[in-house]
Amino acid sequence: MSVYVKNTAREWYVSSDNAPDIFSIADNTANKRRLSIDAAGHVGIGTTAPEPSPFGKKVLHVADTQGADIRLQGSTTRGWFMHVGSAGQRLEIMPTDKTSAAHRVVQILPRCLPFLL
Repeated sequence: MSVYVKNTAREWYVSSDNAPDIFSIADNTANKRRLSIDAAGHVGIGTTAPEPSPFGKKVLHVADTQGADIRLQGSTTRGWFMHVGSAGQRLEIMPTDKTSAAHRVVQILPRCLPFLL
């Protein structure tokens, strides 16, 4: 089942597919699936197949060729940004009240121990 929505700039599809069992929102103008939720509740942004966690928890899977950012926030306005570089070459974590990578507090590089900055 699909619902088609169009404005003057963009065409969108909201759909529920059977194989695989997934709910999605697609940007038809760019020919890209923007959001996917599978039957297990895993959420994917920029991916058509959200992957499960090795820890058995729900997952938010964000994929983009330019890198990916996730904002994690509790009940207050303070939170954390997690940034993964475009080639997955590093993971950086910084508070949301800071505005540049110079404020990152953790950087993890592949095959290296994490270090505080």
